[in-house]
Amino acid sequence: MNLNVNLGRTVYFDFVCHTGLGAVSDADSTPTVEVFEDDTDTTVYALTATKRSSKTGNYRVPVACTAANGFEIGKSRSEERRV
Repeated sequence: MNLNVNLGRTVYFDFVCHTGLGAVSDADSTPTVEVFEDDTDTTVYALTATKRSSKTGNYRVPVACTAANGFEIGKSRSEERRV
């Protein structure tokens, strides 16, 4: 996914967890998200996802795209979810 986001904005990502057989399921532990700069493996921002109420296996994470969180104009970021 490629997004152009203005510095200072918050972007929300939703994702669903599945069992090994593909069924929707709540995670065994709270999922985490890491944001990486450009093509490096250096984490610039890490956060914890929040379970969406009454939705099995559904999680949301707000990513505040601010300078304080390591975001810069002209740089790209990628995110990785871990369960």
